[in-house]
Amino acid sequence: MTRVYYILGVCIALFLVCASPALFAQGVTTSAINGTVTDSHGDPLPGANIIAIHTPSGTQYGVTSRVDGKYNLNGLRTGGPYEIKVSFVGYRPEQTEVASLQLGQNLNLDFTLYEESVELGEVTVVGDKNAIISGSRTGSSQNVSSEQIQQIPTIGRGLQDLIKFSPLFSGINYGAAGRNEKYNNIQLNGTQFNDLFGLSSTGMPAGQAGANPISLDAIQEFQIVIAPYDVRYGGFTGGGINAITRSGTNNLTASIYGFGRNQNFVGLSPDSKKEKFGNFSNYQEGLRLGGPIVRDKLFFFVNGELTQYTYPLPNISLTQGPSNAQSLADRMKNILMTKYNFNPGSTGSLDAKQPSGKLFASLNWNISQQHKLTLSYNYLNANSDNDYGYTRNANNSLSFDSYLYLFENTTNNVVAQLNSTISNNMSNELILGYTAIRDNRTPKDSPMPLIEVDETGLKMFAGPDRYSSANHLNQDIFEFTDNFTYTMGEHIFTLG
Repeated sequence: MTRVYYILGVCIALFLVCASPALFAQGVTTSAINGTVTDSHGDPLPGANIIAIHTPSGTQYGVTSRVDGKYNLNGLRTGGPYEIKVSFVGYRPEQTEVASLQLGQNLNLDFTLYEESVELGEVTVVGDKNAIISGSRTGSSQNVSSEQIQQIPTIGRGLQDLIKFSPLFSGINYGAAGRNEKYNNIQLNGTQFNDLFGLSSTGMPAGQAGANPISLDAIQEFQIVIAPYDVRYGGFTGGGINAITRSGTNNLTASIYGFGRNQNFVGLSPDSKKEKFGNFSNYQEGLRLGGPIVRDKLFFFVNGELTQYTYPLPNISLTQGPSNAQSLADRMKNILMTKYNFNPGSTGSLDAKQPSGKLFASLNWNISQQHKLTLSYNYLNANSDNDYGYTRNANNSLSFDSYLYLFENTTNNVVAQLNSTISNNMSNELILGYTAIRDNRTPKDSPMPLIEVDETGLKMFAGPDRYSSANHLNQDIFEFTDNFTYTMGEHIFTLG
């Protein structure tokens, strides 16, 4: 019986990696085009040349049609426009333009070539509504383009703010399809970009430091998937967020930007009694630059960004807690200073800070018409003043400044991608990745034991909390992914 189950499992696995070209031909970080080339009688034309040119960069992709007239162009850069040229000896060449290719899209383009001596008449283009069940629908998904990223207002200017484009994401922690956010999977350029240890509420690195791990201006496009059919999407039972970064083109482009808000930009609710919102400031400045190093061959893109976020951190219990909260705190401070020569700090409101700096750089090299190499590097350094257990936000607890700690995050992410067209029916996608995440907690004051005093209706804390005196978490993630695609007739096999 065990052997029967084993054979059944193998058959199911083979079925999953074998499907029509409209399903699995596209890559995780790229797009694809497929179709059939026929003559005026509807007969297939084997050996026809198909060339796709990414107009902004001059990048070319080329194959020839197979015996059945079918062709597949895999590993194409997202975006556009594209010029698609089809030619065959003795036939009039055909050319069309595609405005843009979305991330993960596999566009179907069929061509009919006419003999050179035949005069073409009027051409009529007819559009049909896409069926609910079709090869182009491969599970609940949604693409967010670069235009949408630039146009949609967002306060946090983070990738997670735009995830809500999908109605299946909900809640402040971005859970998907009714699952906890810990069950999501986030990918950047085909590699894992998760908080694998599981302490970040955003699910991404630096979530505990309150920072976005990559600048929104470095993101070109991302895809939200819930139940994908492609075997290359996996590792989650909630939602998948698959993002790719910008790259340079033949046009030199640059942008300098700045965003800012403070208490003056916060509206007051009708029941607020016109009370002024607490002072805070949140400012971002950055720049991006992209262009050619060698036209049509080698391109660069860089993005740098600085964030300065300052917000008030008061002790709520002093205004909403016991009436004697301040006198109890003064008494505890006096005992610590006179008897133990330890100054626990103030209990008043302080300005907590969350600064961060980001740097992203990429190189795109068109080695040949068959091979395209991309190298990318993302760096983040973020700090945050933290109050463990949020004692200052409760009306039954109070903490001195010495209880606070500094959360420090450093993230380095390096990715190398090689997309290759081996022959008319074989292509390969190779991704190598390394991510180093360093999360450290450091006391804001001199190292001391935690001091906790429990009075009736009020808990008071001084000295660094028990978990933040020397808490260091180091994560190193090495990744190797290789997907080999083989096309045979109506089917595509993906082995990886």
